[in-house]
Amino acid sequence: MREGKEELVARFSPAEIYPAPPLTGDGTISRAELERMALEPSGGLACFALGNLLLRSAEFKQATELFERALELRIDLPELRVNLGIALMQLGRLDDALIQFRRALLANPLLLF
Repeated sequence: MREGKEELVARFSPAEIYPAPPLTGDGTISRAELERMALEPSGGLACFALGNLLLRSAEFKQATELFERALELRIDLPELRVNLGIALMQLGRLDDALIQFRRALLANPLLLF
């Protein structure tokens, strides 16, 4: 069954976001280091992690840009698409957000908060 706009928006609330996979063994890394890593050709996971920091700081436009860069760098994780959708939703781009939520659910139908 295909979910409608209201169901998807309710399912993917901005109250919680999915974490990026850890970039270091202990999972700690500075924002400055993430920014440096995000500029590298292999910086997709850093873009995801930095986008999460920006999303939590309500910097939705910058978070969206970093999530989209991660996708360009072939980091296509359902969790990334959910977080991108949340950022887009916060920018008032509901149709774009719904596309990301649906793509995330196609990849992992069990995504729930």
